[in-house]
Amino acid sequence: MSAYMEACSCIEGLVRFTKKHSHAQTRKALGLLGDPDRAFKIIHVAGTNGKGSVCSFLDSILREAGYRTGLFTSPHLVEMRERFRIDGEIVSEESFLTAFYEVRERLAGLEEHPSYFEFLYLMGTWLFRKAGVKIAVVETGLGGRLDATNTVEEPLMEVITSISFDHMQYLGNTLGLIAEEKAGIIKEGAPLVFLAARREAAAAVIERALKLRARAQALVPPSADPEIPSMLTADGIPFSNYKILKNFDGRIDFLMSSSYDGTGSELFRIRHTAPYQAENAALACLAAKTLEKEGLAIPENAILKGLYEARWEGRMEEVLPGVFMDGAHNADGIARFLEAAETLLKGRGAMLVFAAAADKDYGEMIREICERLPLTGVVTTEIPGSRSESAFHFAKLFRDFGLRNVVSIADAEKAFQYALREKGNETLLICGSLYLIGFYKGLLNEKPLFGTEQKGKE
Repeated sequence: MSAYMEACSCIEGLVRFTKKHSHAQTRKALGLLGDPDRAFKIIHVAGTNGKGSVCSFLDSILREAGYRTGLFTSPHLVEMRERFRIDGEIVSEESFLTAFYEVRERLAGLEEHPSYFEFLYLMGTWLFRKAGVKIAVVETGLGGRLDATNTVEEPLMEVITSISFDHMQYLGNTLGLIAEEKAGIIKEGAPLVFLAARREAAAAVIERALKLRARAQALVPPSADPEIPSMLTADGIPFSNYKILKNFDGRIDFLMSSSYDGTGSELFRIRHTAPYQAENAALACLAAKTLEKEGLAIPENAILKGLYEARWEGRMEEVLPGVFMDGAHNADGIARFLEAAETLLKGRGAMLVFAAAADKDYGEMIREICERLPLTGVVTTEIPGSRSESAFHFAKLFRDFGLRNVVSIADAEKAFQYALREKGNETLLICGSLYLIGFYKGLLNEKPLFGTEQKGKE
């Protein structure tokens, strides 16, 4: 085993889903590293869905504007070092190892050892300082209020993306409670940009923003609850809107307009097929424009080019001809995946590979899929690892909702091979878990010719 793989294995052995350490404990650990997070500005991003994509768009915009950037996201799809990017590039194994050894050595005397995520965040801050990063875009892990990343003291900006139901056992079982946890990243007087879509979630974000006198602005999507604009107006929070004009040839054109600055509508283009990525791009665009008004030099062309050049893996990504993977893993994510799939399929049939973690509301996910997609066949499988529900159980649920051509194959690689053979000329969709997408991405990296021999070529 290589030194890099040994380091990853050591980190994997740390406790993942556990009670978070206090901010004071994380701050102490940062202090032992020389407070690396104070060496650069931080844009802090929380939310349920869309965090990684928004972070990617923002990072791309900042790089186009000439800034040396760091990007910290989670989870990784294939390799642990994907979580750390400097100027858009994943850090090398050598840099990863140096950070690992440095953090492990300096924290050796701590009574309370950092958890899996906390250790990775500490590594990220050390890497960014060493690389001379000027602005880091940092995604929260779980929630926001208690998250290790929420030790940031003076964020350059806070961004809150779409809020929906997920991780309810940790964050609460109502949108309001979940939003309160996400809004916990808001700091006194800091610039804030947030998505205002659901009334209950928006109300919680607005309440904290007003309490802390945050300089807040909102993005109101076309699907927002109808009372959202009047809520924002009543509280004196300016907002912007966006509208998709065209979705063609793997690109989306959308217009953005503001309720308050009188600049009119502006046209932007992204290289994505999923409509939900227009929402994420619009939120990043609003954040960049707000930063520019706050005094950060971000030319208009940097926003245009940054949005267009940004890519984010595992989100309605075409990994092979006619094979699309999406990391949707909760009810809202599945709804957005289905919108993207309907746009892609235009009524044509498709095959599906599905797996989900045991702690997700997979029954609701499967019901939505069966009601909205014209599926000609389904292959259920299991996520490699301990968190998966059984492929047989998924298959039963698909049949209960009326599908007949359903096959359960527990081995994820064999399930993928079977689906590729059987799909013929149809589209193959894969969803239900980022861990499943990561496994398949790794498989394709290891075996570049995987799936190139299709049924019918005998």
